[in-house]
Amino acid sequence: KWLRFSGVRSIEPEGYRISWTEIFVIPKYQGVSSTIGVDPRPAYEQIVERYKESIQNVKVEIFAARIGEPMAEALGVEPDSPGMTIIRRYYGKDGKIFEVSMSTHPDGRYTYALELTRES
Repeated sequence: KWLRFSGVRSIEPEGYRISWTEIFVIPKYQGVSSTIGVDPRPAYEQIVERYKESIQNVKVEIFAARIGEPMAEALGVEPDSPGMTIIRRYYGKDGKIFEVSMSTHPDGRYTYALELTRES
């Protein structure tokens, strides 16, 4: 059974709420439960360091979404406000998923930028 962690991500010290994040981790890495929310690094970095995991692949989905309750209240926005959701799937050295994160950002609190360069 996967472990689930959720809460508001904010920028300190102002406490500016940037997203509602849910993180799902395989039971093998349950030890990070004591440091998520305490250690400012992302969960996948903690897993890599603590368990000597290696990230071989990350699949990312980005899509527009409406922010429902109680997430809207936690983020300080109106229910049904526009937002952007990012789902990341982290694959380890065995080719299997070890973490999935889903972050929902209110309108104006996330920017996605991509640069493509043609190789000659």
